Amino acid sequence: MLPATPETIAAFIDAHSEVKSRATVERYRSSIAALHRAAGLSNPCADEIVRLAVKRMNRTKGRRQKQAEPLNRTSIDRMIAEKATERLHRRVSEGETETPLIALRNTALVAVAYDTLLRHSELVSSDIGDLESGADGSGTVLCGARRPTRRAKARSSTSLRTPWRVSRRG
Repeated sequence: MLPATPETIAAFIDAHSEVKSRATVERYRSSIAALHRAAGLSNPCADEIVRLAVKRMNRTKGRRQKQAEPLNRTSIDRMIAEKATERLHRRVSEGETETPLIALRNTALVAVAYDTLLRHSELVSSDIGDLESGADGSGTVLCGARRPTRRAKARSSTSLRTPWRVSRRG
């Protein structure tokens, strides 16, 4: 209910800072302030008691948010290897003898996405004809009208998409 008192907001911040991330609580506080401004009410979040609650939260939670690990070639290779091992165990247990086409496609998509830095829309709108293999093992990807041709030395993704192309033709 509006207007909220500074004491209520400080208690809200204290309670939520125990279970929510600092960024989430800050977003809540910002939303409360925006609602009060939109209603033409004074901003209770500007009160000293609220600022002290935010300082308490920052002291216990820290000011920096934890970042996700970067996605790099090592993590891509590890992800592909783990999926390949998982598929192998499943195939053996189910009596399959061939690698499913969808698994080859997904592996190739992950590698091409990483190597080319394509947006999701560009990646899913790409066609197999947009991929060209170079003599040195590199690949060229043609990306729609918005971007010029992007060339990527992508030996790993080129080698991963080849089994998929061969299987599709079979």
